Amino acid sequence: MVVLFLATSSMSAVPVKNLSLEEHIQQVIGANPEDCGTVLVGPVPDSRLQQALECARDAARRNQAFRIVQHLQGTDSEVAVGLLVGRDGSTLFFDYDSAPCGGPGCSERFLTKSCPLSAAKTEADSSQQYWRISCDR
Repeated sequence: MVVLFLATSSMSAVPVKNLSLEEHIQQVIGANPEDCGTVLVGPVPDSRLQQALECARDAARRNQAFRIVQHLQGTDSEVAVGLLVGRDGSTLFFDYDSAPCGGPGCSERFLTKSCPLSAAKTEADSSQQYWRISCDR
């Protein structure tokens, strides 16, 4: 049996580092935004998310960067949604999944879309126990 190893200058043995949710957020909004709410996995009353949205509206009136992060129940990965103010002042809705392929063999997913605060809302799942931040846009 002959085993050949092929090496070229373009090959790298260093794996690509996935970014954590916090690293993605910091890239978008920088350091020290106002934390309008970090909601952990589990049943969340609508009033808790409404308070977070009111904090975000207040921060926006003061031209202060803010963030709302809601951690959701993922099957096999860290999942979160929320609102951020980008460095350019625009409000963004984000959707994060640390392993969208269902295992450790893929890169994370961090998607953003423009979401004016007037379009940010809360919505309930069919059981009315879990409320989540969403963007009606």
